[in-house]
Parts: sequence; C-alpha cells; structure tokens
Amino acid sequence: MAGLAQSRWTRQAPIFMPACARLFSRVSLSLSPIALQFAREGDPRDVMQLAESRSRELSRGEVRVRVLMSPINPADINTVQGTYGTRPPRLPAVGGYEFVGEVVETMGTADLREGDRVIPFLNSQRTFVGGGWSSEVVESEGSFLRVPPSLELTAASTLFINGFTAVLLLRRVREVAMARGGIAHDAFAFVQNAANSNLGRYILKLARLERLRSINFVRPSSTDEERVRELEAESGGLGTVLKYGESLSPSLPDSALPFVGLNSIGGSYARDVTACLRDSGVLITFGGMSGRPLMMPASDLIFRDISFEGFWLSKRLSLMERCEAEEVVAHLADADARLKQLGSGLGFADNVVHTISARSSPADVRSIFEQAMSGKGGKHLLAFDT
Repeated sequence: MAGLAQSRWTRQAPIFMPACARLFSRVSLSLSPIALQFAREGDPRDVMQLAESRSRELSRGEVRVRVLMSPINPADINTVQGTYGTRPPRLPAVGGYEFVGEVVETMGTADLREGDRVIPFLNSQRTFVGGGWSSEVVESEGSFLRVPPSLELTAASTLFINGFTAVLLLRRVREVAMARGGIAHDAFAFVQNAANSNLGRYILKLARLERLRSINFVRPSSTDEERVRELEAESGGLGTVLKYGESLSPSLPDSALPFVGLNSIGGSYARDVTACLRDSGVLITFGGMSGRPLMMPASDLIFRDISFEGFWLSKRLSLMERCEAEEVVAHLADADARLKQLGSGLGFADNVVHTISARSSPADVRSIFEQAMSGKGGKHLLAFDT
C-alpha cells in the first residue's frame, strides 16, 4: 500500500519542540499533537518513538482532522522495516497508512464541514495522505472521503485498506470467472489463505452478501472448533475452512473448483491455494507475510496452465477517480448495514485498541508493537488521547 503514502511525508516536516516551547503555541490551534514516528528503518519495537509537534495554521481549502482510530497493518510494519514497495523520502516519518477521523477545522472548503467523519483518499498529486499514527492530520479537502457515522470506529478505521482491497479483489474474482464461463451455482468462487486475518474475514463477509462460496485456509493453531465455527458463521455457511496441508474431502470435480486463488502469505502456503484451483485458474498475490518467495511446482504452469498476477492497492488507487472511490465507500456502508441485520457489521469483536497519550512511555510503545507483531488476537488499533 505504500506507493501512495508519500504526500504526508513530502509536506513540510512537523516541528517537534521541547515541552517549554509549547507554552507559546497559538491557542487557536490544537494543543501539542502527538505522533508515532521513526527516525530510522528497523524493527518497529525498537525504532518507533512518540513525539509531540506544533500544529500549523490552515491554508485555504485545507481541513484539520482529529484522528479517532488508526490500525497497525502489515504494510505499516513493512514500511518501518524498510522492506515495503516504497520508502519515505526522508526521515523521521510518521507511520500509519489509514485512519478514521473527525473534521475539527476548515478553511474555505466547499464540501467538508466540522464534525464530518472522514477517511483518507488521494491528494492533488495522486499520492496517499498517510500519517495516520498521529492525533491530527492536515491536508486539502479533496484528500479525504466522507464516511457515515453509522459505521463503528473499528470498522471505519480499516475501511480504506481492508475494505477497498476486499471489494476490488472480489470484483477481480468475478472478472476472471466470467472470462472463463462464469461461476456455477454449486461451485466455489475462490480459495484464500490467511482466512482468519482481518482482511480474510472482511472478504468472507462481503462474499456472503454476494452468495459466493469459498475455500479458506487457516493456521493449524486457529483450527479449534470455536474459530472454525466463527469463520463459517461469518461466511454465512458458504465458506469451507481447512488447515494448511489439508485437502477437500470428498474430492470434487474440476467444475466445482474455483478459478481464483487469493494469496497474502507467499512461500509454500500458496501451494495449498493453487492445489484447489481449476485448470487455467489464476493465483492473485496481494501480500507476502511469510517473507518468502512463492514456491510453485512447474507442473502447475506446464500441465495445469495456472497463471499468476499481483495486486497492489496503491497502484489501483492511483488509477481510481474520486467518484469511484465514493461508490466503494457507499457500497461498504450498505454492506455494513446489511450485515448488521444478519447479526454483525464489518467490524470484529476481537479487535484490540491501544490508547496513546503524551504520557505513554517508550515501554508502552514497544509493548503495543510487540502485541501487534505477535500474530495473536484481532487487528490492533491505535486511539489517541490528547
């Protein structure tokens, strides 16, 4: 996702001040915004630091957004580590690619008003806003998308990455299937690994509304009966849950298997996905959480005609017009309302919220990233108390 993250970084760097200097800040501006930043690339547990900054006055057409919640995503971690697709042009840089916030100040804006709830989009340079791990973000009005207040904060905070990724991947599932004759009523539409991740579950929830059947691989430690039942319930009974190394039982005819596999792990885990594909199927890779290259048998390419393609949300967003992005937000808001009628919205009960304040210690910051990088629990989210 980092391809669109530079706009926050390429603006004038925030001015970080000692506590005594903050006494002279203008009272009309927010008092001492705080941010999690890194001055060098490395392990987030070692390099992330809490810093206080000074707000700047708005220019015409800009808005000040108070960040309400911001998730810690794999792309965020990889960016801090220096292993992602792009890097910030200079350091220190504020982390966090997505967030949900509230407009608290405007200057000559045409659409947004104080009190509006927003998520980031693209600025006029078609780059991503970023800087979500901070208590406030200042950008041009067009850099944000309004979201309805009916969305819970935990759901709204992950809308721009998980939500958009899920919508666009399911759109691609249908495109590939239609090009190959469509999806039979009793056939699986797709197979995915990391199905118990926040994004995997997001995909399951949206697929449920589209009546798409799926095969879902999860870690062996996640195959306890309670977790399996949860995933099957989130899929509306349309998802079959397997652990890595397992196969469908009984074996199914090729016509019942999916054309599309979704891979966010890489390494040997992708082979479980391709093993479930129909001949001439497509493996879409949109993540590499294992840190290892894809491991595929040559027979998949030679005899089964399996093809491979990549998906990078940053690139897709850079080609997306604002009206299309607004349609995706409306689609996700509608999906949230429909899912709530079925018992749950787009949020997840096992999300973990960490509160950051000016009193948070280096040990507190390290603990947050230790938990977020442990792979345990749901999505880890940051809330700022200023």
